[in-house]
Amino acid sequence: MARSTKNSSTLRVTDLKEAWRDLSESPSLRAALGLFVLFVGLLGFIASVSTLGSWTADYSAMELGFSQVVAQRGIEIQNILGSLGAAVGMVVTVRGFGVASLLLWSVVMVYGLKWGLGLPIKAGRWFRRSLLRAVLITSGLALIPWDFGDAMVGDYGRFL
Repeated sequence: MARSTKNSSTLRVTDLKEAWRDLSESPSLRAALGLFVLFVGLLGFIASVSTLGSWTADYSAMELGFSQVVAQRGIEIQNILGSLGAAVGMVVTVRGFGVASLLLWSVVMVYGLKWGLGLPIKAGRWFRRSLLRAVLITSGLALIPWDFGDAMVGDYGRFL
């Protein structure tokens, strides 16, 4: 006779489904998560805007790597949000979508508004359109022969 044992991954999936059900049914938990996501999106947006203005000053410090810039206090950073803002802005903006990364941060803020305030926003449509626009903007800026700088175009634009 075989004993029936549940797999640990099955238990994790079940626990995850229960947690998601609790989150979707509880308006206070959903509002708290939404406001947290909105706050993260707003901080990311500010970090990316600050990186667009100060990426040349922070670029040499960012050569050390993400973890070293965040951990070391003696590094001179020009970003408004400090070393964490410079690291996030460098990864998302300079090594990501460039100026179009602001669209991606707006998607994070839209999800925060939808979950936190319960606004009737079609966030999936916003995400798809913003991602398409981000790809088109970065590849379009990379095709223009003027030198916009690495922060404006981003590495994805140069890759595409």
